[in-house]
Amino acid sequence: MPRPDPDRPNRPPKSHTRPKTDRKEKVTPRGTPERRSKQASPQTPDRRSNQRASKHTSASTSERSSNVLSIDSLAKLDALNEKDTVVREKELVTDRKAKEKVVTGRVLKDRGKHRRRSGGHGHSGKRRVVSGPLAEEGRVMRRRGGYASKDTGKRRFGKKFWWIVLISVSILIIIIAVAAVMVGKKKSGAGAGGGSDSGGDPANSNLAGISESDIPTAAKGSYLDPFTWYDTTDFNVTYTNETVGGLPIMGLNSSWDDSIQANDNVPALNKKWAYGTMPIRGVNLGGWLSIEPFITPSFFNNYKQNQGIIDEWTLTTILGPSQAAKTLEKHYALFINAQSFKDIQAAGFDHIRIPFSYWAVTTYSGDPYVPKISWRYLLRAIEYARACGLRVNLDLHAVPGSQNGWNHSGRQGDIGWLNGTDGSLNGQRSLDIHDQLSTFFSQPRYANVIAIYGLVNEPKMIALPTQSVLDWTTKAVAVVRKNGIKQNIAIGDGFLGLPKWQGKLEGVTGLILDSHPYTIFDPNLIVFPHQKKIQYACTSWSSQMTASMNTASG
Repeated sequence: MPRPDPDRPNRPPKSHTRPKTDRKEKVTPRGTPERRSKQASPQTPDRRSNQRASKHTSASTSERSSNVLSIDSLAKLDALNEKDTVVREKELVTDRKAKEKVVTGRVLKDRGKHRRRSGGHGHSGKRRVVSGPLAEEGRVMRRRGGYASKDTGKRRFGKKFWWIVLISVSILIIIIAVAAVMVGKKKSGAGAGGGSDSGGDPANSNLAGISESDIPTAAKGSYLDPFTWYDTTDFNVTYTNETVGGLPIMGLNSSWDDSIQANDNVPALNKKWAYGTMPIRGVNLGGWLSIEPFITPSFFNNYKQNQGIIDEWTLTTILGPSQAAKTLEKHYALFINAQSFKDIQAAGFDHIRIPFSYWAVTTYSGDPYVPKISWRYLLRAIEYARACGLRVNLDLHAVPGSQNGWNHSGRQGDIGWLNGTDGSLNGQRSLDIHDQLSTFFSQPRYANVIAIYGLVNEPKMIALPTQSVLDWTTKAVAVVRKNGIKQNIAIGDGFLGLPKWQGKLEGVTGLILDSHPYTIFDPNLIVFPHQKKIQYACTSWSSQMTASMNTASG
């Protein structure tokens, strides 16, 4: 196959409108297993929606009738109004002056009485002067219990007031000191085991066994240098530049154990799973290695809507390479960790779907994405799954050019995969990525723990040439099988609907048709109570899946 020019920009064409975003889950086998199911439908309204608000205009007006006046009548009316206005203004001025005189006299009288009582100029005490005219003219100050004239000058504070201030400040200083000690103890305790805690950064204590001088000069500061990693928990930090399929094994330990069971009802990893007859109970790790605004809105909430930060492309663009790398690696380290996999196992699941994006493998000219850092966390996640007896569904969630134009493909907007100016180029690039991935994951250590190998998440076949997607799929399967992948291969149903797959790819074996039905995005289904949603899935969806597994009907 011809190789693409690595320097050619990876940009989508300008041919399609911006579609709405869907979500995913479930896979349904074609001639084999039954997987998790989800509904493809319009994009969920998430906490960070990027839809344009519709403009609302009002066509309603109120009308009223009036008599038509002659020019002379209007002139006379204006003259009368002016005369009346002048008279009223004079009356208001006279009245205001009279009131001010009375009020001023009262204030001066009160001051005299106070001075005679106190023997000098003391506080205004409990005197309350409430003057409407003065208040309206802004000549009063609000004090506790009423108003006082600005003419009284500054209020003095007594010893009692300053004692209260001193005591309050002292208490505040003590509180701050105690809080600082508590936070320090929490951070030191959190890092004791070398892991990470939501209260602080990982301790990375396993770096104590190696020296920075052990890292070759050429590798220092690179993604292979463990001293640049935000989190080294459970990684092998001994330096190596060894690769398989051009992908690094850095961070992996040399031994593994496939004798673990997820629970007593399923076989251990090194035992055969009867796909097609045994039910799969799985969960998807969305919003982790492929971020999605509705799952991780905190990445996007700090930006104004007019900045257009709507996906990983725009987010990494505005952050810049250095800050994007720091921000996303911290997310990779803390959003999902070893405890997450233990919790999934404890909940009774036996399979786990891990979405990741093509920039875990490589990036192209013009890409703002953070390259290769997520690769290390993908490998660690597989080892965490292995330790819990969970079988893995590898899901390439984003391919060059975007396969659907939705934000979870990396870049929202046009579809540039198998479509537009660089469609063929991006199709070839995605085949090259699968060449690397399948070579790496055909190693013996992944034979049992990886159960399903996904080609591409949710290709939007309702907007792409169907035959182009089928041709690409045939080529991708050939590449993956040639490199030694024996597991079932998942392909997206493209939102065509299961019945429309009848007769397609029938000569290709070991395929799982990945369908994503939902109830949450259908207004007719979202109103169902929980039990009715389950009944709907068991009747409507299961019948479709059963039909799709029969080559005579689906």
